Amino acid sequence: EMPPTLQVKLLRALQSGEVRPVGSTQAITADVRVVAATNRDLEQMIRQGEFREDLFYRLNVIPVVLPPLRERREDIPRLAEHFLGQFAQRQGRALRLSPAAMDRLLRYPWPGNVRELENVMERTAILAQAESIEPDDLPPHVTAGLALGPAPNLGGQQTLAEAERIQIIQTLERCGRNHSRAAEALGIGRTTLWRKLREYGLDK
Repeated sequence: EMPPTLQVKLLRALQSGEVRPVGSTQAITADVRVVAATNRDLEQMIRQGEFREDLFYRLNVIPVVLPPLRERREDIPRLAEHFLGQFAQRQGRALRLSPAAMDRLLRYPWPGNVRELENVMERTAILAQAESIEPDDLPPHVTAGLALGPAPNLGGQQTLAEAERIQIIQTLERCGRNHSRAAEALGIGRTTLWRKLREYGLDK
C-alpha cells in the first residue's frame, strides 16, 4: 500500500545510504539494515504498475517465504498453547486444550493465519467455563472446520462488547467482588473498571 512517491524516496535512501529529516536541508548518512514484510503479491503489483520493480529488487536480497498456517500445521499446537497461556495468565487462570479441541484446531484451514489463531485463543480464554478447553468452547466455525467470511462491523463490535462484559463478570466472581483485585487481574485501572461496570449496567 506504499504510495509511489514514498517508494521513490525509500529507493533513493537505500541506494544512496542517506536520508533528509523533515524540515532539514541537509542529508545525513544512515547505516541501516532493512527488514521488509508484506502479504501482497509484489510481482503482480509490479505488472499492474502499483510497485516499482527497481525497489522490489533492492529489497528482495534475501527473501524469506513464510507459508500460510494451513501448510504448516505442525506449528498450530505450539502457537495455540502459547496464545492460550498468554491470555489465561492475564486473567489469573490455568487453561489447557483437550486433545479433541486441538484436533479441531488442526482441521481448520485458518484463512486468517496466525493472527486469526491468536484471536480465537483470546476469545476462548475469555469465554471458557472450565480449565480444560473442549471443542464446544471454540467458535462454531472452527469446530465445524469451515472458514468464515468477513463479519459485519456491527456484529463484530457487539460480540467484542459481550465478550468483555462476560470477562468482567467472571473476573469479579473469582475475585469475590473485590474491585481492586478484579481490576488488577484484568490489567486495567480501578477507574476504568468502574467506567466499564457503568457501561455494561453492572454497577448496581
